[in-house]
Amino acid sequence: MTFSKIKKFNSISPKELLAVERFLKSDSPLSGFYGSNRPEFFGGKQIRKFEENWSKKFNTEYSVSMNSATSCLIASMGAIDLKSGDEVIVSPFSMSISAIAPIFYGAVPIFCDIEEDFFNIDYEDVIRKTTSRTKAIIVVNQFGHPAELERLKVFCKKKGIYLIEDNSQSILAHENNKLCGTVGDIGVFSLNIHKHIHCGEGGVCITSNKELASRLSLIRNHGENVVDSLNLKNNSNILGFNFRLPEISATIANEQLKRVDFLTKRTEDIGSYLSEELLDVENLIVPKVRKNCRHVYFMWSCKVKNSSKKSLHKFCSLIQKKGILITQGYVKPIYRLSIFNENLDFGCNDKMKFYRSYYENLTCEVVERIHNNEIIQFQPVSWDIKLRDIKIMAKQIKDIFNQTINK
Repeated sequence: MTFSKIKKFNSISPKELLAVERFLKSDSPLSGFYGSNRPEFFGGKQIRKFEENWSKKFNTEYSVSMNSATSCLIASMGAIDLKSGDEVIVSPFSMSISAIAPIFYGAVPIFCDIEEDFFNIDYEDVIRKTTSRTKAIIVVNQFGHPAELERLKVFCKKKGIYLIEDNSQSILAHENNKLCGTVGDIGVFSLNIHKHIHCGEGGVCITSNKELASRLSLIRNHGENVVDSLNLKNNSNILGFNFRLPEISATIANEQLKRVDFLTKRTEDIGSYLSEELLDVENLIVPKVRKNCRHVYFMWSCKVKNSSKKSLHKFCSLIQKKGILITQGYVKPIYRLSIFNENLDFGCNDKMKFYRSYYENLTCEVVERIHNNEIIQFQPVSWDIKLRDIKIMAKQIKDIFNQTINK
C-alpha cells in the first residue's frame, strides 16, 4: 500500500456548515464586541454561548475566548501582573510563544530542560531554576501528554508563584483524572486549524479566579477604556489589545466542542495502535505514557537510539517517499532564536549583562540531544488514516527502520 492517497483529516462536519448557515441568515453581526462600557464589551451572543459551554465542559468558573492561543498566553502574562525584571520559567521545546510571551511585559524567560521520556519540562530542573525573582511557570503539556502538573502545582503554591498551562496540544488529556488545562491558575487552549478541534484560528483561557478572568477580558478588548468601571483590586498592567474572537468563529468552535470526545479518541486510537505495532522494534522507543495519565497524541513522538542525524534523515526521506509523513526533529530549542542572541532587551538594564551572559552560555542537554539526534514524529490530528491501515503503515516503518538504523 502507498500512503500518497491518504487525505488530510478534516474535522469540519455538516453540523458546522449548518450552524454557520443559520448564523449568517440570522443577520447577527460578524463581531459582537464593543470596546466600550456596555454589555457587548464581553462579546456577542455566540461568544458568550461558546464560553459558557466551554466552562461546563471543563468544569471551570470562567472561560475567556480569544483569537489565538498566542493571544491567550500574552494576555495571561498581563493578567498575573507580570513586570519588567520578573522571571518566568519556560520550556525550550515548544512553539516559540510559550517562551516569548513574558517578553511582551519586559520579563525574562528562564529555560528549563525537558524530561527524557515525555518531552515536558523537567520538574527537578524547575526547582533548580526557581529564584526570588520567579513570578510564574509556563508549563506545556507537550504532544498530547500531561506534564507533572500536580507536583508543579504544589511547588507553585508553596513558593507563591503562578502556574500557567499551555494546553494547546493536549485537550482532554489528564493526570489522575484531572483534565490538563484545569490545574494551573490559567489554562490556555488552542483552536488553531492544526489542533484536535478548531475554528481556523482561536484560543481559550480558563481560570477559577475571578480577578484573573476580569483582567483577561480587559486585556482582550482595549481594557484601558473601561477598567475604572469594573472595580478591580489591581488595575495595573491593563494594556488592552484586540484579541477578540469573531462571532462566526465561535459558532464553529461551539459545534467542534460538541465533538471533542470523538476527535480526541480518534487520535488516541491511532497513536496507541501504532505504538503497539512497533513496540518490539530494536532502537525505536515508542511514546511512553506515565501511570494514571491519558495521552491524546497530538503528535506520535518516538525516540531513536544508536542513530545519527544522517541516518535519521535517510530514514525520514525514505519513509516519506512511501507517503508516510514522519518528520525528523521538532522545533529547534527556543533559546537558539535570534531574539535571545541579537535583539535582547528586557528593559531592565541593571540585569542586562547577567541575562546576556545567561543566554550566550545556555545549553539544555536533554533537549539538544533529543532534537538533534533522537526524535521522529507523526501527527495523527492531520491525517485521515484508518486503523485497518496502521498495520501496513507499521510494517513499512519497521522495514525501512531496519534498513537505515538497524542495518
